[in-house]
Amino acid sequence: MLTGRSLGAAERLIASVNFNNLLTFLESRQASLERDRLEVRQLLSLAQDVERARIVAPAAATKTAGTSSRTGAVVGALIGLLLGVIAALVWDPIAARRARGS
Repeated sequence: MLTGRSLGAAERLIASVNFNNLLTFLESRQASLERDRLEVRQLLSLAQDVERARIVAPAAATKTAGTSSRTGAVVGALIGLLLGVIAALVWDPIAARRARGS
């Protein structure tokens, strides 16, 4: 087509430049699509790896100590003691206000 005598030198030069521009554009588009395809494959591989079930550690039963009534009584006594001290500290100002008010 460009070698024919029907086109002048300027028209052949313009057609050649346009053809080269088109080739450059198409090559860059192809490279972009190949990069996108590689990225999608990597993301798919990552998603499949994350979703793949595997045993990290074998299951094993462990024996735990049961609750002790002695420990429960000690914890309950400490909680009761703390609540009693807090109630006593709060009660003094309240009782003094009531005594002044009446």
